[in-house]
Amino acid sequence: MEWYLADLVVSIDVERDERTVVHVNTVLIQADSPESAYQAALELGENENCAYSNPMGDKVTFKFRGLRDLFMIGDVLEHGTEIIYEEKIDVSESRIEQMLSDKEMLAVFSKSVKIDKPNYMPKSIYDDIIAASFTKEELE
Repeated sequence: MEWYLADLVVSIDVERDERTVVHVNTVLIQADSPESAYQAALELGENENCAYSNPMGDKVTFKFRGLRDLFMIGDVLEHGTEIIYEEKIDVSESRIEQMLSDKEMLAVFSKSVKIDKPNYMPKSIYDDIIAASFTKEELE
């Protein structure tokens, strides 16, 4: 069995909002061949298809659109294993500097910023958040 990384492309549409959101979800797959990894990636992608209501009652639809890429991981998965790499040729020093991020700009450390985007939060999760934020007496 080998490990693979698959990039699943999923579109998200929210009723009454013309903007389409696209997520590229990178998932880990264990399979015994590239073909079986491909089939497993498609199955995982199909599992992304769903519809529900957001807190405003608008229908939210997730639709698996296909694979962006499928990579085989050549090494054993452990600390420091290279998962994937990018190669760029003839890169200037200034471009290299532009590629680097300060610690606070790394996704794991960045503060979430409110972005004007379609609301695709499930109503059930919103309700759970609200319920956890207030005491029972405050909600009544």
